[in-house]
Amino acid sequence: MRSVQITKTNISSLPLDWIYIRYQRLQKSCLKSEGETHSDELDLIREYFDLNGYAAIFGITNKSDADQMEMEIPTASRSQYVPIIENRLREHYRLTQRKHNLEQQLTDILGAFYVLDLPKMTATYGNISGVQTRGGVSSPIEDAVMRPFSRAEKIKEELMNVEDRLYDMAHALSELTEPQLSLVSAKYLVRREPKDDQLMSVLGFGRQKYYEIKKTSLIRIAQELSVI
Repeated sequence: MRSVQITKTNISSLPLDWIYIRYQRLQKSCLKSEGETHSDELDLIREYFDLNGYAAIFGITNKSDADQMEMEIPTASRSQYVPIIENRLREHYRLTQRKHNLEQQLTDILGAFYVLDLPKMTATYGNISGVQTRGGVSSPIEDAVMRPFSRAEKIKEELMNVEDRLYDMAHALSELTEPQLSLVSAKYLVRREPKDDQLMSVLGFGRQKYYEIKKTSLIRIAQELSVI
């Protein structure tokens, strides 16, 4: 009986404790799936408990998980965290692209070194290379070998800097649920940002659930980055 679907027709005839148990089970199911499953039934129970004065007794609220999370954010921060996190996500995408570019450059340089066409060597005495260094004279061979290695070191240094800047956001993204990460990746971690209406169709989320997942995603990232 406790697992029976609750409707407008039967809700008034069911015991309150059974309705509440059903409510708890539906909540757990929605949290696991992050989908719209049973959302209408949950709204019906919330409305019924609220209208009949049972909401306070059972601790039921009409606010969504996203609304409850946002209520915990200091008032001064509520209008600020969204643009901050959105900009950080876009910057994370640009840095990720830069990282891939640097890795490719490094691979190309090191690969080219092994097929490097070095100047021919002949037995000579004295300085005939004409290449001067601060420490003295370098040969054409030394100069040809050191140039790619010098460039590779600079790329490695920039690559380390980029990876350091990527770390915090990468960790924050790893804390998201699969639906949250899918939404954030499709919305912000792309070259051209899609419209919300277009994206909710692609991801298969209803409007209400789409915006709830979007809001909870940004809040969780903001918390992980200590923005709020």
